[in-house]
This record gives sequence, structure tokens and C-alpha cells, in this order.
Amino acid sequence: MSGNTEIFFKNGDTFFKGDPENGKWFYKNGKMFYEFYKSKWRFFDTEENQIISNFNEITDIKKID
Repeated sequence: MSGNTEIFFKNGDTFFKGDPENGKWFYKNGKMFYEFYKSKWRFFDTEENQIISNFNEITDIKKID
């Protein structure tokens, strides 16, 4: 895949849209299923609610007394 690419379902809705550094996959209902940006990614349920991600990385843990 090079440059901007868009792949469609048979019904004409977008299945994938992106390039080598970022992209989005969609359910048949048009809502987003998966998104990536460089090394970051996240998944969505069928209502486009985020269910898992590595966008919010833990950078520091401190003990609170």
C-alpha cells in the first residue's frame, strides 16, 4: 500500500481508508472499527465507543499515602 488508499464493501461503504502511517477500518454500518496512527492504535465497538487503546500510555506510577 502506498499513498492514500480507500477500499470499499460491495455496497459502496468504506471498509478501509488510510496510508502506511495511519488508517481506519470500518464496520459495514459505517462506524469505525479500528484506527492506527504510526505506533498508536485503538479499537471500537459497533456503536463507535472505544473499547481498547494504547493512545494513553502510562508514563509514571507513584505511591499515594
